[in-house]
Amino acid sequence: MLVDLKLEIMQVIKKVDDLELQTLLEQRYLNFRTWEQIAVDMGYNVRHLYRMHDRALKAVIVPK
Repeated sequence: MLVDLKLEIMQVIKKVDDLELQTLLEQRYLNFRTWEQIAVDMGYNVRHLYRMHDRALKAVIVPK
């Protein structure tokens, strides 16, 4: 069941057009990285990641 859920989450993330937003979502929700870890990896500060995350969530289409 968890494998199916992870696959579904991956499919939803892949539908986001912006590759940076995809990376952010993957790192946070599939790799369970902290905001600080993601910020270092992506070269942004945490505040900017929060803004990107907001845009990413708006771009996500949740399946029914």
